[in-house]
Amino acid sequence: MGQQSKRSVLIVDDSPENLTVLGGVLRTNYTVRVATNGEKALRVAQADPPPDLILLDIMMPGMDGYEVCRRLKENPRTESIPVIFLTAMTGEMDEVKGFEVGAVDYITKPFRAAVVDARVRNALNIDDTYLQIARRRILHEAAALGGSTSPMPAPPAARLHLLGRARIVVGGEDLVGRIKYRKGIALLGYLATHAGTWQTREKLADLLWPEREAHVGRTNLRQVLSNLTAVFGEMRCLRRNGEAISWMPIPDLSVDLELLSDATLSRLMHHGASSRAWRQEVIESCCESLGGVFLEGFCLPDVPGFEEWLASARTFFQRKTALFFERLWQAQHEDGQLTQAVSTARRLVRLDPVQETHAMSLAALLAELGDRSGALEVLDSLEATLRTELGVAPGAQVARLREDICRSPAPAAKAPAPK
Repeated sequence: MGQQSKRSVLIVDDSPENLTVLGGVLRTNYTVRVATNGEKALRVAQADPPPDLILLDIMMPGMDGYEVCRRLKENPRTESIPVIFLTAMTGEMDEVKGFEVGAVDYITKPFRAAVVDARVRNALNIDDTYLQIARRRILHEAAALGGSTSPMPAPPAARLHLLGRARIVVGGEDLVGRIKYRKGIALLGYLATHAGTWQTREKLADLLWPEREAHVGRTNLRQVLSNLTAVFGEMRCLRRNGEAISWMPIPDLSVDLELLSDATLSRLMHHGASSRAWRQEVIESCCESLGGVFLEGFCLPDVPGFEEWLASARTFFQRKTALFFERLWQAQHEDGQLTQAVSTARRLVRLDPVQETHAMSLAALLAELGDRSGALEVLDSLEATLRTELGVAPGAQVARLREDICRSPAPAAKAPAPK
């Protein structure tokens, strides 16, 4: 591999020994940068060019890995960089917290070269896979809209919906009823959210059948997996070997979670004709499938470890959905699509009605559109919701925005903004 084609990995660890070990494993195939604390890691991550992947130690003096990851995911310049935690901790609690702040995987200490190499390669490849599939779908939509006769990849033959009630739609038919076991839904949701990451059978059996002996749990897992494989038929999205199982993205099956991938969220803010066409003709048509609760209505009350993971996953995807809608309305606004931006901002407010910034964005858009009464109605609704649900009044910024809207010149009569 030539030097110019190497991808870059930032290793963040306060231990010189760990930096030496990991650097020795990765330098053959990657350009390696290092940081010994969280503050330096954030500076390096925002440099140009940014790293393609970050290996991040959890336990560091000062700013710990969780906080570093949280700040990376809050920054538009760094949020799409995959993060793998380095930790001596084990257990579902630590994994749940890491998943919640945005990590894609863990590597436990002491490090094994083969594991480090595989996890890094997988984290980089999975994002590439989603990007390739997205490009194929965008090309197909563009060809259909433009009337092109050139051969284009076929649209996905099946769709997996995990936001809202679980559905597997093939040819207009929902196949989810063919899943015989409730823990089949649980396994499907868990694997799909960790797409491209191999999960050991031992770990999955312990997650879903914690009260069973190990051999019984693995037997149950085989039964559930056999049923899932039959439901998906010839679609090779479930990969397995004797020790582990993985969900792999494939072009013939779209998953609604792909809309919330870092690759998609990053592209939402791109400019240019192709990105505008992609947003208008592909992304906007998918908005109806977003906003639902992850695995809505599903629970395994007798499996506390899974329930804890499920609660964190729901919070994670709600935040991702909010970011999706926020990015989309901003892009629509820049494109001059005020009416569409208002519709998207309304979805954002419905998703989290007590979030002041969402309501303020919608009110500002309505005021810009000329619907001053609609803007004030949004702020009134926010105030009522805050007082009813949280027992608080809106902040000073809301009051200032209300004053600005009231002082603005009365607009000419316009059609009401979309509800």
